Amino acid sequence: MQSAEALTKSFRELIIDKPYRDVTVVDICRNANVSRRQFYICFKDKLDVFEKVIDEDFLMPARDLDKMLSSSLLKSSPYFLTERIYHIFIDNHDFYERLIAYPDSRLLFIETATECLMRLNNKLLSDLFVDKGELEYVSYFISSSHVMLWVKWIRDDMTPSPQEMAQLFNKYALSALRKTKNTR
Repeated sequence: MQSAEALTKSFRELIIDKPYRDVTVVDICRNANVSRRQFYICFKDKLDVFEKVIDEDFLMPARDLDKMLSSSLLKSSPYFLTERIYHIFIDNHDFYERLIAYPDSRLLFIETATECLMRLNNKLLSDLFVDKGELEYVSYFISSSHVMLWVKWIRDDMTPSPQEMAQLFNKYALSALRKTKNTR
């Protein structure tokens, strides 16, 4: 296992056992059996590890789907990506449940996931908006509301199912975007 992968795995394991604020670089290294020197070759700090985890969970599936599906299909039917992300939460249930259990790490998750999702939404929505300022605000609105929906869903013990959540998001958030596109 590569050092960066071992360190992110270690971080995930530690978050299940204690709050984000109590997890240290030393803890991450000790748990991963990786030196602090190697840690700092891979990451700037523990926030950088956290951002890597979020990137792996949200942007990597988008990149993978983008490779498998044509870009136009992914843009016209983001349901696949939305459902995949909900499955990632289920696959990492304990990590995300503990992460949002504490106000400091919940806020960090909200901010980081919103930024990450905004990058993805900017790409997916770019052809709908000529005005880049408008794109930024719409992308932020969709991203932040979706992240807050994730937080509620995690708190509600991840019910309803990922399929139902993807359908819900598709029905309300994405249908509004389609209407916007049709009025332009």
